[in-house]
Amino acid sequence: MLSTVAKLVKQLGPTFKDITKLVNHIGGEIYKSGPDIGKGLLNLSPEKLEEIQMMAKIAWSYQEKNTNSFSLDESIKWFKANMPKGIKAGCILLNSKTPVFELHLCFMDGNEPLLDGSYPHLVVKTIDIDSDLQERFSRTDMIIIN
Repeated sequence: MLSTVAKLVKQLGPTFKDITKLVNHIGGEIYKSGPDIGKGLLNLSPEKLEEIQMMAKIAWSYQEKNTNSFSLDESIKWFKANMPKGIKAGCILLNSKTPVFELHLCFMDGNEPLLDGSYPHLVVKTIDIDSDLQERFSRTDMIIIN
């Protein structure tokens, strides 16, 4: 399970950056186009419109936090504040340790991470993690939160 989640998050990492760039680009184009935006959208293929819709959906639920330190307690508070109805678990995935810690907090459906944009997903980039997270990550790259 860990390897599947880790592979998925590593594959999606660049995608999230691309999505953010795309959303910023689209926002800029909408601003420049003003009332003519509808004309530009009419010229896009249905596949491209669907791709933009999916990327916007993922970007809407994606958050990134840059901080000097992050704790297990902060993680639990985020999960409690963002827990969707019907979801019973989440995970904290340690994606990298250098030069900063990159933690992905997402919800799970069984063994599957919910990263399709339907559920909140937080990426934390931090210089330091608390002793609770350090201790748990000394044994694994993923912590399940129930």
